[in-house]
Amino acid sequence: MKILSIDDNLENRFIIETGLKDDFDVVSDDGSTDIMELMAAHAPDIVLVDIVLENKTGYELVEQLRSDMEYEDVYVIFVSSLNDSDDKLKAYAAGGQDYICKPVDLAELSLKLKHVLQGMAEKKQLKEQFSAASTAAFTSMQQASELGQLVNFLTESLNIDAMDKLYESVKQYFQGYGLNCAMEFRVDDHFYHFSPQILTTLEFEILELGRDAKRIVPFGDNVLFNSTWCSLLVKRLPQEEELLGRLRDNFAIMLSILDSRLMFIDSEIRRQQERNKAVRDLETRLTSDFKEIKNLCLDQEKKVQDMSNRIVETLNLKVITLGLDEEQESDIVHLIDDTKELTEDAIGLSPVIEDKLVQINNLLKNIN
Repeated sequence: MKILSIDDNLENRFIIETGLKDDFDVVSDDGSTDIMELMAAHAPDIVLVDIVLENKTGYELVEQLRSDMEYEDVYVIFVSSLNDSDDKLKAYAAGGQDYICKPVDLAELSLKLKHVLQGMAEKKQLKEQFSAASTAAFTSMQQASELGQLVNFLTESLNIDAMDKLYESVKQYFQGYGLNCAMEFRVDDHFYHFSPQILTTLEFEILELGRDAKRIVPFGDNVLFNSTWCSLLVKRLPQEEELLGRLRDNFAIMLSILDSRLMFIDSEIRRQQERNKAVRDLETRLTSDFKEIKNLCLDQEKKVQDMSNRIVETLNLKVITLGLDEEQESDIVHLIDDTKELTEDAIGLSPVIEDKLVQINNLLKNIN
C-alpha cells in the first residue's frame, strides 16, 4: 500500500517517512505540487495532509481531490498541530476521514494506518462481491427476459400458417435484440427468401450455402444458423463472450421452433395440393360420366320416341281394320293420346336431369 505525506516542514516529512518505511511505501511532498499531479504520479491509497501549508491550506487540497470521483476511495487523514473542534469539523467537511494531532505518535499512526488498510481491503472485497452479485442478478434478469421472448415467439408461432406471417414473427423476435436477420425457408421443394432489406448477392449465396452447411456457422460478427427447413443469417452480433454464447443457444432453440412451424406449413401445402388434385380428378371423371349419362339419356329418348311412334301407328291401323264400334274406337284413341303424353313427359325429363348434372359439376368447380 502506498501513502502520500504532504507537509511543508521537511523535518515532519522525514519523521513520517523514516517511521513508516518498514511497513509502507511512503512518498512525500511539501504541498507546492498540484495535488492532481501527485495523485496521477503516485496513485496513493492513503493521503496524510497538514492543514497549514505555504501556498494553500490542506482543506483546499482535499476539496480539490474530492472533486474528482476517480479518487473517492482514497483515505484522507489530516495531520496538524491544530486541535480545535472547528478545525476538525472543517477537515471532515473538506473530505477527511480521520484527524491526528501533532506531535505524531508513530506507533499509534502505524497501527491506525494498518487498521485503515484492512478496512479498505474489506471494503474493496465487499464492492467486488456486490459487483459480482449485481452482475449475476442482471445476467439472471437478462436470461429470464430472453426466455420470455422465446416463449412469446413459440406462443405466437402456434397460430401461424403462412410463411410471410412467420417471417414477420421471426423479424420481430430478432428486433427485440436489436439485430437484423435474413432468412431462407425451404418448403414444398422451393426456396423462399426474406429480409428487412433487399438481399445482396453475397447474402443470397451465403443462405444458399446453408442448405448443406453445419447447424451453426460463425464468421466475423455474423452467425449462420441452418436446418433442413431454413437458414438464418444473423448479422452484427455482440462480441461479449458470455452474451454471445447465450444468444447463440437461444437462437438455436428458436431455430427448432421455426423448423416445426415450417414443417407444419409444408405438410399443409402438400395436403392442400393433394386435395386439389383429388377434386380436379373427380371433376374430370364426373364430367366424363355426365357426358356419357347425357348421351345415354338422349339415346334412350330416341328409342322411347321411336317405340311410341310405332305403337301409335300400329294402333291407328288396328282401329281401322278391327271394325270397332264408335265407343270402342273412342277408347282406343284416348289410350293412344295418353300414351303419347306419357312418352312426351318422360322425354321432357332429360333437360331436367342435364340441368341437375350441370349444377353438380359447378359445385365441384367452386370447391376447387
